[in-house]
Amino acid sequence: TAQLRHLARQNESEKTTKIQIFIDMIHQVLHTWQNEIDDRQIKVQTQFEEVKEYREREMGFSQGDLYIVASNLISNAIRFNRSYGLVSISLYFQQNSLVFEVADNGPGIPEEMKDLIFKPLGYASYNGGKSQGMGLYLVKEAVRRGGGRIAVQSGSDSGTTMRIFIPFR
Repeated sequence: TAQLRHLARQNESEKTTKIQIFIDMIHQVLHTWQNEIDDRQIKVQTQFEEVKEYREREMGFSQGDLYIVASNLISNAIRFNRSYGLVSISLYFQQNSLVFEVADNGPGIPEEMKDLIFKPLGYASYNGGKSQGMGLYLVKEAVRRGGGRIAVQSGSDSGTTMRIFIPFR
């Protein structure tokens, strides 16, 4: 896939991205998934107000890596959520990082699968949704390349929250 090709090549000229470009990218990903959001009547909330005044500030991730992170986390929150579910997408500051948070109120990640979610082909959908089992592996690699970190919170039947800590340059 294009995401795998992007991870395979390292382009030094595109190592940073402005916050505003990332906000626009998030909106683009949501637009791509709008039919699924409408069909399943999922409510999507975005919260970017805290970072808007810093929209020209640069983060230490390339645009390609940020797209991998945004597209995979947002699509997972939509695809593996329940009908009439909620997806919340936030950007906020914590210490020296911008935090990209995607939360849903779907079924959560089963305890026995938590160790597998970031392994290639290790976690296909347990609820019958389409999955190649590569998305979170690609996210992990993109975050690693940018020097960030990932935090996952999930409970059985209480949803999942993924936080990506993105350093500033």
